[in-house]
Parts: sequence; C-alpha cells; structure tokens
Amino acid sequence: MGQLQTSTRCFNFKGEYHLLIEDVALEDDAPYECQVGQSESSPAIISQTAWLNVKIPPLKLHIEVESSEPWVAGKEYSVKCTATDAKPAAEITLFKAGIQLTDLYTDTMSGSEDNLMNTEAEVRVKAEGADHGGLLVCQAMNSALTTAMIDSKLMIVYCK
Repeated sequence: MGQLQTSTRCFNFKGEYHLLIEDVALEDDAPYECQVGQSESSPAIISQTAWLNVKIPPLKLHIEVESSEPWVAGKEYSVKCTATDAKPAAEITLFKAGIQLTDLYTDTMSGSEDNLMNTEAEVRVKAEGADHGGLLVCQAMNSALTTAMIDSKLMIVYCK
C-alpha cells in the first residue's frame, strides 16, 4: 500500500468525508486504504482499497518527415509523429491538408520512467501538387488532456 508524500486535506461535506490530494507525482500511483484507530465505543476501521491513478499528459509531441528537402509531386514519403512520456499512452491522429490519414502504423513503448509510455505513429503519404503550402498535422490526446496537443509541418511540394 502507498503512503502519500503530498499535500492532503480532509473535509466534511454533508456527512461524507473527502480527501483532497494535491501535488501528486507519478510515484503516488498506487493502492491506498484509510485507517481509523479504535475508540472506547467503536472498533478500528480499515476502508476498502482505493487506487490513485495518476494521469500525465504527453511531455512532448513531435512530427517529422522523411526528407527535409521539398517533396516531389507523385512520390511517397514517410511521416512520423511521436508523443513521449504520457500516462495513459497518447492516441495519435495525423492529418494532411485537413484530411485525416488512415492506415497508420502505431506502436507504444516504454517511456523514460516506469508507467510512462511513448506512442509513435507512422504513415506513408503521396505528395500532390495541391498539397503545396498545406499542413501536415499531428494531434495527440489522452485522458490527462482537455484539448489535444498539436504539432505541424508545412508541406513544400515541387511539381514534376
């Protein structure tokens, strides 16, 4: 069972006692029990186990393309997006000129600490002349976020 090393406050609301836990850290992610010592008139009480689930948004989101050179219309290029150190793992969506890309290859792996996850999504994109000046957008979301994180790259496409 865990022991909180964070700021806690207990308050009474309509006969129910609530525990407010502030400044939690990833290390606080554990099961907990509340214990009340016995008195002359009542026995000791141990609550049912409760799990503190610490959620962490991605630390960083990065989109990268296969070539730093301008793309050539008609050729295919690899686009990769990585969201690092999230709990739970981030869900990644990629867009080309506002249209969601499908057929993503997505992989989730361990992050820089226990319980943190990195997510990587990769897709092949065929460059078209109409893409010139449009955006490749990577969007990451997990339950620790209220709005998606976004990174983007401007597409420079030369026609043959």
